[in-house]
Amino acid sequence: MTGPLGAYSYDDAREIHRRVLGSRQSQAVFDNTRDKTIHNLLYYVLLTEDLAAASNPITGYTTAVGRIIRYVQPTSATSLDMEASTSAQGLINVTNRYETFSASSGDLLLVLRNGAEWSPVTSGGGKLQVILTTDLLAAVNTKRDPSTATARILRKKSNGDLTLSTDSITIVNRFTQISVDAGTYAKAEYIDGEWQLYAADCPGGSASSGSV
Repeated sequence: MTGPLGAYSYDDAREIHRRVLGSRQSQAVFDNTRDKTIHNLLYYVLLTEDLAAASNPITGYTTAVGRIIRYVQPTSATSLDMEASTSAQGLINVTNRYETFSASSGDLLLVLRNGAEWSPVTSGGGKLQVILTTDLLAAVNTKRDPSTATARILRKKSNGDLTLSTDSITIVNRFTQISVDAGTYAKAEYIDGEWQLYAADCPGGSASSGSV
């Protein structure tokens, strides 16, 4: 290549590279206490704040800050112990485009550099624990006329307790013989593009009793 590069010639660019980077082919690592801690495409991170589900994968993405964890001895073949990065460069913004995935502060995620963003490596499915905020009626017809209700997601804290988050989902009920009252603890599973009820903490003998 011999043509100009913007305002610079090719020789100008080579000289700038030599003066800035010397003989190296890439920039030096940001955190000089460990070798190659910021330039991978995949990292484990510990979230420092909650990561909510996306409302829309294209425009309704969410973000949260995570701290990279790295090997204590990166060149060791005998130890896989890790530690959290202590540098400012060890904090990255995780972008979530999954409508069915969310995570809490302190959770461990594997993230991938995807274009201009760090994305969680997840299929986006799963199960959630929730508290119903509206009554969930029985379906009129399983195939064509299910009922729906809103529910707030429960998240586990670092001490093991559950806490009620501000994130909510729509629960779909396709059972024609089961209804669940607002305020009930329940579980939902993501099936065929919707969050479906599969268990609820209901009084024995009621129309909404037991695990569904």
